[in-house]
Amino acid sequence: MRQDDRALAITASPPATSDSKQSNSKQSDTKRAASQTGDAKPADGKLSVFISYSRKDHAFANELLTGLEIAGFEPFLDTHDILPGEPWEDRLGRLIAAADTVVFVISPNSLASAHCDWEINRTEQLGKRLLPIVWQSVDEKKVPARLKRLNYVYFDKAHSFAPALAALAQALRTNLGWVREHTRLLSRAQEWEAAGKPENRLLSGNDIVAAKAWLAKIGAAQHLQPTELHRDFIQASEHAEVLRLSAERQRVGELQTAVTRTRFALAATVLLFVMALGAAGAAYISQQVAKQQTLVAETARTEAEQAKSKLTQKLAELQRSEKALTTYITKTARKLSDGEINARLGETALNLIVQSEVGSRADYERKKTPYVPGAASGITIGIGYDLGYHTAEDLAKDWVELPAADLALLKGAIGLVKDNAQAYLPQVAAITIPYDVALRQFREKTILKFARQTHILFPGVVDLPPDAFGVLVSLVFNRGSSITGDRRDEMRAIRSLLILGDYPGVAEQIRGMKRLWPDMHGLVKRREAEARLFETSLAPSAKPATPPASVRQLP
Repeated sequence: MRQDDRALAITASPPATSDSKQSNSKQSDTKRAASQTGDAKPADGKLSVFISYSRKDHAFANELLTGLEIAGFEPFLDTHDILPGEPWEDRLGRLIAAADTVVFVISPNSLASAHCDWEINRTEQLGKRLLPIVWQSVDEKKVPARLKRLNYVYFDKAHSFAPALAALAQALRTNLGWVREHTRLLSRAQEWEAAGKPENRLLSGNDIVAAKAWLAKIGAAQHLQPTELHRDFIQASEHAEVLRLSAERQRVGELQTAVTRTRFALAATVLLFVMALGAAGAAYISQQVAKQQTLVAETARTEAEQAKSKLTQKLAELQRSEKALTTYITKTARKLSDGEINARLGETALNLIVQSEVGSRADYERKKTPYVPGAASGITIGIGYDLGYHTAEDLAKDWVELPAADLALLKGAIGLVKDNAQAYLPQVAAITIPYDVALRQFREKTILKFARQTHILFPGVVDLPPDAFGVLVSLVFNRGSSITGDRRDEMRAIRSLLILGDYPGVAEQIRGMKRLWPDMHGLVKRREAEARLFETSLAPSAKPATPPASVRQLP
């Protein structure tokens, strides 16, 4: 017994090359045969599309099939009859799952079809993109609400077929990358789930970063949605990656500890042999044990270096995707209001920034005139406000409390750094800025700007404890938001570690920056204070109201 409802699976591709008509005919036969099994697989890199329609509209389906072939698409037509008792849901479900987009042909026949309704439901369950096209006019009241909210492409008698086909092709190619990734990740997730969720089926390294960026690019305008399985799969992958990196780090530590223990054990063995055999054999035994000790130490050191190299390689894999992720986050990161920033920033971290920049109130009052800190700095005023890295517009907006005459002189320092800044310094040396004015400007202007830069640079940073967020703001305040170049290795690593949720690793990277300023005690001390505060803020028993000893509470 035949049923009246069928499905047509097609694969969208770039325009076809100059294949002969005979070749196209053979390909069409192959597509129809493949679809009968329910396992049709599109060629690599091509957009898979499932078209749901009523069997009574089969003539239009064939016409659409031909039009899509001419337009350069690769269609698969399901001609399999649904027999009584056949598990047709499994077969059509596989076609929908393998598709990137589902096209639903609206007609009186399809709206009355239970099978077509099932296909729409299955499409929504899998989070697939749904594109409705109108083949025959229908009573709008009979169209399901889940179709009404979407834009139609009209193929009915009032519209020409060719323009409608062109509009459909354009819609199919919209958000192509996101849609393809939806299908790829869903396939991976289903394989992972079907196999009992083993760790070896999860994503790793760069794929995790790409998947999280994809997850954040949900397009509400086209109702693009991942499924819960997508989210579970990506979250499980991220968790497993964190555990793997932590295990690698622990392995490095264990190997280094083993080297130390081995040296002590061999030294004790030498002593025992010397005591037992006397001076005659002591020299020989010491020589042999020394050789053995050297061999063991070299072996352990090699293993430690290999483990460390493997860990570094893991981080490098994540960092290779930083450029693309930076572009995306910069464009799409949610803007934070001033109130949100003030609520999320920890006071201890803010005090650390102020303390590092100017010391206490008394310290500031002794040097409240402009100065050049050194290195690549410009003329600096207030609490770390470097005129070498601000615009004249910034100066006017940020320092509204300063007299116009002072602003005019300070404007001449805009963009000057190093020797040029030193040369201009005498012209602004007489300007004084009261501590309260400087602190107010810092809290109401400067820190908000750097907090937003930190929010863009480090994904998920606002979800950290307040002082942990503040520590990263301190880094950006002091070093800027650039992550390019060898001197920014730790900044890039911190970003990757935050993506993985490896927060202890963040503190290690902050300490690692000390290598950049071995002779600058102030910066070395600041990095250590930041690392300790970051660790303290993450501890379950942390008390944010109590600053560490290295940071004085400002009056």
